[in-house]
Amino acid sequence: MTSIQVPRRSQRRLIPRLAAAVLFVMVAIPFGVVAEAASSVVTGFSGVQKGQILKGTVAIEAHVTGSSISQVVFQLSGPQTRSHTEQTAPYFFLGNTNGTPTGWNTTQSPDGEYTLTASATDRAGAGGSRLVRFRVGNRTPPAPAATAIPPAMMGGSAFRPVRINSGSSAYTGGDGRVWAADGGFSGGSTYAGGTAIGGTTDEPLFQKERYGTFSYAFPMPSGSYRVTLKFAELYWTAVGRRVFDVALEGTVVLNNFDILTEVAPYTALDKSFVVDVGDGTLNLEFSRVSDNASVAAIEVMAAATAVPTPAPVPSATTTPAGTADVTVSIDRASQTGVSLLAMGVTHTHHSADPWDNAAAVASARQLLQASSVYQNQHIMGWGADNPQPSPGVYNWGSLDRRIDLIRQTGGVPVITLCCAPDWMKGGPAGSTDWSKLEAAPTTDHFADFAELSRQVALRYPDVKHFQVWNELKGFYNSSVNRWDYERYTTMYNMVYDAVKSVRPDAKLGGPYVVMDSWLNRSFMSHPSSISGPYGTLDQRALDVITYWLANKRGAEFIAVDAWAGNKDTGVVANDFASTQKFRDVANWIRQQPNGGAALPIWWAEWYPTPWGATNYGHDHQNAVLATTLVHMIESGAAMQLRWQPQGETAMSFQGNTESLWSDAAVAGGGQPFPYYHTQKAIKEHFAPGTTLYKTLTSSPEVEMLASATRTLLINQRPTTVTVSVDGSRITMAGYEVRVL
Repeated sequence: MTSIQVPRRSQRRLIPRLAAAVLFVMVAIPFGVVAEAASSVVTGFSGVQKGQILKGTVAIEAHVTGSSISQVVFQLSGPQTRSHTEQTAPYFFLGNTNGTPTGWNTTQSPDGEYTLTASATDRAGAGGSRLVRFRVGNRTPPAPAATAIPPAMMGGSAFRPVRINSGSSAYTGGDGRVWAADGGFSGGSTYAGGTAIGGTTDEPLFQKERYGTFSYAFPMPSGSYRVTLKFAELYWTAVGRRVFDVALEGTVVLNNFDILTEVAPYTALDKSFVVDVGDGTLNLEFSRVSDNASVAAIEVMAAATAVPTPAPVPSATTTPAGTADVTVSIDRASQTGVSLLAMGVTHTHHSADPWDNAAAVASARQLLQASSVYQNQHIMGWGADNPQPSPGVYNWGSLDRRIDLIRQTGGVPVITLCCAPDWMKGGPAGSTDWSKLEAAPTTDHFADFAELSRQVALRYPDVKHFQVWNELKGFYNSSVNRWDYERYTTMYNMVYDAVKSVRPDAKLGGPYVVMDSWLNRSFMSHPSSISGPYGTLDQRALDVITYWLANKRGAEFIAVDAWAGNKDTGVVANDFASTQKFRDVANWIRQQPNGGAALPIWWAEWYPTPWGATNYGHDHQNAVLATTLVHMIESGAAMQLRWQPQGETAMSFQGNTESLWSDAAVAGGGQPFPYYHTQKAIKEHFAPGTTLYKTLTSSPEVEMLASATRTLLINQRPTTVTVSVDGSRITMAGYEVRVL
């Protein structure tokens, strides 16, 4: 299995938006990325609908998006199990002959309830799954409907929150919330135990479960809902014994899920997702992979959709004495280090472009200048046209325009020397195939790319920092199942020499490798010794860095890239805990010879949240991003470049996929998202050279960072928390980030 992981990025568009031309984008991006055509994503089925009763012979087809699909695997479970793999479209369950489906003769299968899962995989090994639950009913009438929903949940056409105590009777929590007795289910069994449960004050809610292969169906008006599933492992004590899938409205949200990969046995675990319901019923399916699926409780709330307008950050105020939820203190007699971290952004396809809405662009440019010091632009793609469409022919217009944007907003310019014109990759001169942007130059054209880099350095003498290439695109050697770090380093050295020959003042860095991780170590072909709540780092990425450090011609910084999620699950295992990955990577680099201990560490890209996921509100996203910045500062990182500072209206959260401001292409755009205020605060109060001081907290859910005059507080809880800060009590909203 190869290990090419493109981080979760929304709309990593690869070509510039030109006012006088219409250009088309074709990009293959692994599963989980929200884009025009996400790679290998199952979008639905034809020939069957959820809850349908099938009779006779039926043709079921899985519809898949993506241009690099390797295979689609069908898995039928229920009274009869069957599997089938299709490698070319159309993707029919049980195959086809020249497009004519073989069909499934359901009369030869037992009647009952079935689940059909289709899992698509692309050539890079990434993919996604979707399932549909239905019945076969050739011989017997349909089984009775699922158990009735308790009347307390029903509110006519109006939605009322759903809280189910799975596998048990009604329960009133310590916060006064009432959980109804188990209802709305079909299938499964119940189990109850008395072992104490950690991580919760509502132990009875987690001391029982519904287990097996089962489903829930909750009638409710069409709309968006936040579904929180509560788990605790009550039987197994080892990872890998209970593995199961969970789907909401047919979309698999937990794939090969193992509770014990995230928490210890007898420990509470919540997983939340946002789902859209359009047919009047919310359907949840729990399917076994290894041993039974299980769930302790289910909560369904209306999902907030409004974009909050961040209020000015209030100051701490002294309130009457009382008991605080969390006590924190700062010892400003004990220095712990010095911040080195500079704030930056990487411009992508859309970024305060002059042809967009004038008022929105003006606002976005003010936000850019206030929140960022460094601004990065690629030489080709992500907002820039082909700079050298033919040998000796240069086209600098779009790159000039982006560098001018950086200059006009007072930024320190950075250029990423990526990507390469077609003719350097074996394509024809004079044309650009944007679908091949991520191909690397052929070895015989390394010198040509180095010369292009030299010309870039000459054209922009005020640019002092250059990243060489991006994520080792095109440098994977599938024959040996690892990155071709030898070829990359050869090209890097040629670029380094070429740029330094005309710009001795230039600072160059690499290798800009993605730090892949896997949640289940047993699935890995190359596990490393570095692991944490995020999983285990892939040794192949570490090997890139050690080889490059030992064989580089020279470097002024080292660039790395990471997503907090994992290759095998496609999800972030535990949002706040998984941010430890960014600290662990930096700490490992500092232990490496040949410059690892001294070179400044640049986070060229970093994605701590489920990129593009719809179950993350603005404030939740901001709190996770802020926590990551604290890890970067405390581990001595020197640079963070926030990918895609401008959101896009059609994307999740009105375009806020870890972005700083809203889409400037529309009227009313160019407005700050919550993370803008965090990045601005770090820039202003924890800039490079800021002395840091010792902090103490009574709860790990309140993260802290302190300078001589400022204290950054992060509430990692979804609920309000009262914090005592050196005797002063403040109240923080759920997921609030505040500077005192």
